[in-house]
Amino acid sequence: MLPGADAVKLVAKRGQLMNELGLTDTGAMLAVMAERSLVEKHLAAAPGVVIANHNHPTQVVLSGSTRGIDAAQASLNAAGLKSTRLEVSHAFHSPLMAGMDVKMRGVVAGLPLQEPRSGIVSCITGRMYGSVAEAKEIWVQHATSPVNFVEALQTCVDEGITHFIQVGAGGALLSFARGVATNATVCALGPNEGNDAGSMLLGALGQLWMKGVPVNAQPLLHGARLAILPPTPLETQKYWAMERTPRAPARPW
Repeated sequence: MLPGADAVKLVAKRGQLMNELGLTDTGAMLAVMAERSLVEKHLAAAPGVVIANHNHPTQVVLSGSTRGIDAAQASLNAAGLKSTRLEVSHAFHSPLMAGMDVKMRGVVAGLPLQEPRSGIVSCITGRMYGSVAEAKEIWVQHATSPVNFVEALQTCVDEGITHFIQVGAGGALLSFARGVATNATVCALGPNEGNDAGSMLLGALGQLWMKGVPVNAQPLLHGARLAILPPTPLETQKYWAMERTPRAPARPW
């Protein structure tokens, strides 16, 4: 929908506008390992805190003022629910980012968006973009709207998607996808912690190829000519780990 160069400019401009908000409290975010319905019960003790991300059936992220997140974490700790403070610059997808909607409208209006050549599912609405105009409106409200990754994944599953590929680095999205698309092939083209990027890429391509996905390996070989080797019969011999020794017949009592 958007050329790569324009996408980079959009992301950079979005970050610049966030820094220009001039917030006295940029807020905080908190990942909670629990079902959404259970976490929602603790929001009453944390004014101004909202569910910013529903990433996994058993994981959500809260976002809001620093004081509100402190209160939410205290309430969750008292209930024995595990939570982790996230290192972020702002409380994304929360009311604290309300000033971004007006700023982004002018930026998004000038983007050279085109109709997608295939279906694209929004992680904000959880459904496919219906038009360029709808996509632009969603992007305008992206900083303040909650992310529903679970619903977006479920939409893909309902549409018959059987292969999910993470292009960027890290492993969090793989875990989220496996939590919803339990019968799908899930793999990453980028590196995880402690894994070599090249081996991850080749391993993912090999996994997709084994599942019947057409893979063009020529770009990886800088135009080298691929040689198809003929099948070779594998000659085998059987060996016993222990030799059987005959035993004398047992005597009747």
